[in-house]
Amino acid sequence: MNKVDKIHGVINLKNKVKSLTVKKSNKNDVKNIIGPSIINDKNKWTYVEVRETVTKFGKNKIYLSDYAEIYFDNYSIVKQINFYDLKNQKEIKFSKDGTKTYAIEDSFFKNLLSSTRERARRARERIK
Repeated sequence: MNKVDKIHGVINLKNKVKSLTVKKSNKNDVKNIIGPSIINDKNKWTYVEVRETVTKFGKNKIYLSDYAEIYFDNYSIVKQINFYDLKNQKEIKFSKDGTKTYAIEDSFFKNLLSSTRERARRARERIK
């Protein structure tokens, strides 16, 4: 295997997650074993580990990508642990919905602003 060039996230995430116990471990145990979370919701903490190397053609290749979601109940006890590795990350469902933009769309105001900008540009050219 090639030399590891970059490691992102928590080192040895898989083994650390295995040491947690559902319905026994709490938030303090998780902090002590894994460390601070990259994404902290009130009852969901998220951890990642990504290892990539440079191939002989000079491209980066990810060969380890682990993702863990740890859910807590109202008493800060681990309720559920979801662990995804490179093989089963395809099971994660992403939303197909697009984000609505609040930028100026093709409308009266956009046309007005662009025509005003064009007139100002032509006026500057005449002055020169």
